[in-house]
Amino acid sequence: MREHFRHVGLNALELLTFHRWRRMHASRVRVEGREHLDAFSAQGVGVVVFIPHTGNWELLAPLWPSLHRDPVVLAHPIPNPVVGRLVDRRRRVTGLDIISRRGGLRPLLAALRQGRAVGLLADQDAGETGIFVSFFGRAASCEASPAALARHLDCPIVICAAFRETDGTHRVILEVA
Repeated sequence: MREHFRHVGLNALELLTFHRWRRMHASRVRVEGREHLDAFSAQGVGVVVFIPHTGNWELLAPLWPSLHRDPVVLAHPIPNPVVGRLVDRRRRVTGLDIISRRGGLRPLLAALRQGRAVGLLADQDAGETGIFVSFFGRAASCEASPAALARHLDCPIVICAAFRETDGTHRVILEVA
C-alpha cells in the first residue's frame, strides 16, 4: 500500500512539471514500438490508442504530440473542480486536443476519420453498459468504446502503456492489438 501511494504522489509531482517535460522528456522516457504510430500517421490512418492505468499515464500528455500528429484524448471530468482545472491546464499546455467524455463519441469518430490518434483510458468503470471481465475474481465493468470505435471505422488499435523504472525514468510501450 505504501508503494502505491508513493507512486500516486510521484505521478502528481510529475503532472505539476509537465510544462517542462517537452524539453526534457527525451532523456527520461524510452519509447518502444514508436514505429507503429509512425506508420499509421504516414498512411493517414486513424488509430484508437488504448491506455491502461499503468505507470504515469498522464506522462503521455507531453509525449503524445511527438508520437502522432494532432492527437486527441478523451478525458473524464475530475469531480473536484479546482483539481480538474489544474489537471486540464497541465494537459492542454502540452498541445493535446482534449475532448470531454460528456461530449459523446461523435468528436472521436470525426478525429479518427481525419487520420488522428484517439487516446482512451478504457479500463475505467463503465457501469451497466460495459463489458464485464473477471478482475481478481470479481466481475468488473470495462469500457467497450475502444473496440467499438475501431470496429465501426475499421481502424487499428494500439495499446500504449507507461511504466516507471527503478532509476526514475519511464518506459512507454506501444503494441498493435
